[in-house]
Amino acid sequence: MERGRRIVTRHAGIFLFLPLLSPLRFDRLVTAAGYPGSEMIPATNALLSLLVLKLLDKERLSHIDDFNCDEALGLFAGLNILPKKSFATDYSYRTTREHQVQLLERWIKKLSPLLFPEATSFSLDFHAIGDRGEDTDLENHFQPMRGKAGPSVLTFFAMEQKS
Repeated sequence: MERGRRIVTRHAGIFLFLPLLSPLRFDRLVTAAGYPGSEMIPATNALLSLLVLKLLDKERLSHIDDFNCDEALGLFAGLNILPKKSFATDYSYRTTREHQVQLLERWIKKLSPLLFPEATSFSLDFHAIGDRGEDTDLENHFQPMRGKAGPSVLTFFAMEQKS
């Protein structure tokens, strides 16, 4: 009997973000923020598919088509594959600043006690750490200090202000 299913991807690291989303009940945060959805692509799945782009450091919605055949990224979003560029663009126009404010307020309120149980404030920072060694299989990401894209690892830093 075959157990499970194996999916090959160059972006498996994205799944390291799920343990942070799960205890926050991301689906409930999205619903409470009033994001639009459809029967085919509910709001939570739509936002997770857009979050994939942010986590992979893709600046434009048009870059979602680069990942159409990556089943793992679709799985992260709760879909069989990521939606097409036209859906992502249309969806972003259907959302409002109020949706984003509502989601971020709720997300930060739930995230803060998990990251820093006794903190009164914290800051988040994202960095691409460049590789200057031999040729690697790392993807190219924009590195502000160098002013160009190069092989790098994306990192996420959270800092509690008092300690």
